[in-house]
Amino acid sequence: TGAAIKTLQGNLTQHPYDRDSLAALVSLCDQAGKSLEALKYAQRLYELDPENPQVRQMLKTLNGQSRR
Repeated sequence: TGAAIKTLQGNLTQHPYDRDSLAALVSLCDQAGKSLEALKYAQRLYELDPENPQVRQMLKTLNGQSRR
């Protein structure tokens, strides 16, 4: 998981608006217990696609987790 996260972070350096990489990072970071990092990527994804209901739900869920 750690290697995948680093690879995707590197991809974002070159392609900062890549929605697939952002979504994958949200999922991987969340699975790895890095909820604040997952939230950061979800917020970036939301900025790119605020009308997407899946992105809004993802952000809502992660916001709830980070407040615990």
